[in-house]
Amino acid sequence: MLPQLRTLIYVIGAIFFFGSVITIVYEVVIKPYFKKRLQKKYDALTLTKKKTDMDEEKEEQVKKRQDSVEILGLEKEVRNRKRKDQEKLSKKENNVVYSPTDSTQGTYFKDQGRRALDDYDDGVTASINETRSLIRSQEEEYMESLFLDQRREQNKKELERLEQQRLAERQKALETLRNNLKPEPDVQDKDIDPSGITKILLKFPDGLNQTRRFLKHDKIQDILDYINSLDNLNDKEYELILTFPKKVLDKPTSTLEENDLHPSSSLYIHLK
Repeated sequence: MLPQLRTLIYVIGAIFFFGSVITIVYEVVIKPYFKKRLQKKYDALTLTKKKTDMDEEKEEQVKKRQDSVEILGLEKEVRNRKRKDQEKLSKKENNVVYSPTDSTQGTYFKDQGRRALDDYDDGVTASINETRSLIRSQEEEYMESLFLDQRREQNKKELERLEQQRLAERQKALETLRNNLKPEPDVQDKDIDPSGITKILLKFPDGLNQTRRFLKHDKIQDILDYINSLDNLNDKEYELILTFPKKVLDKPTSTLEENDLHPSSSLYIHLK
């Protein structure tokens, strides 16, 4: 018994030892290694996202400045040309010696040169103003188009919402109508006199025929309610016409017997 107990203690000690070694290796080597790798991947993803955001922001800024760069370039070119022309004009004026006889002619040429330079400046300035006006007009057209697209999308969603609401209300009204219909009289029912049952054949515009029994004291409105509950006419307006003798049944509160529909009749549904 003692050797077996000693062996068991050795086994338990060995298991504890190897478990401790595995735990130490995991905590000291494996866990830090994988944690470091995961941290590197996370840092790389974060850096890539930041770089993408910076690139998008930079691209947007460049796009916004494209229009202003063109105008600034034109203004700089105007200033340079104006400065060069003024320098050339000053040099010519300094190199010319006017005599008393040709002073009037020299003054004339000087005035002509300045006037030509002013006309050139006016032309370039007009070109810059035209460019600015064109850019402003394009921006206004873009904003107007964007606004119209947004309004169309909003109107589309609103129409879809209203259509869904209309269909829901229509379905609810149809269910209410079907629940409130008078039950069809049964010829096997002992509480109902068979001689008081009226058989009506309804002829729809699409060729469908529907037969239903009513009581002779039921009203024309009961027939109309039954037709509406079938939902075959898609809410179109119609009228009931007795085929023989031909007669329009336009009094919903009158009874079937009062309209000579008892004991059986055929009614044609005519769309208005």
